[in-house]
Amino acid sequence: MEYNNTIDLFKELSEKYTIQKIACFLGLHKGTILRWVEKKEVPNNYKPDFLRILGVKSDKETSVKEKDQYYTKKEVAKKCLSKFKEVAINL
Repeated sequence: MEYNNTIDLFKELSEKYTIQKIACFLGLHKGTILRWVEKKEVPNNYKPDFLRILGVKSDKETSVKEKDQYYTKKEVAKKCLSKFKEVAINL
């Protein structure tokens, strides 16, 4: 089967697994999955997870943006940690 969009993948996944099981696989609350069903909308960034769960190999490289994986820059993290320590000392 050709997987062109995330909703088709989700439909196939929901034929094989319960809402609770899908939520568990993805580390989400089942209410999130139920909202997808109700709105008939699934975020595109779950496509790689759906493919993995279904055991489908993909030749397409998924970008960081497509996976919705953004990371904090090192200097920002250091500034946040420093501020946290400053505030925590005064507690």
